[in-house]
Amino acid sequence: MQEAAEEVGGADLVDTYLKSVGRHPMLKIEEEQEYVRTLEGGKAALKEIALSSPLAIPRILTLGRTSKMAGQGSGCSPVPGRVARTVRG
Repeated sequence: MQEAAEEVGGADLVDTYLKSVGRHPMLKIEEEQEYVRTLEGGKAALKEIALSSPLAIPRILTLGRTSKMAGQGSGCSPVPGRVARTVRG
């Protein structure tokens, strides 16, 4: 009985979704392509800005080291704002 009630509830959600989607016109292919170009351009600009920051290289190196250590099962996790230091001996 509960399964039947869940199916009806799921059907109601789908019906509600389809009705709400139907209220808005679909994008034309040209509009969709323009949105994609805008998003991709924004991603590229953000990447360029982030990588030009003097803080980026140490942070990227730290993330790389911690991800390697995590892959080896060390239980290490990245700590935001901390740069790993190499101990020489």
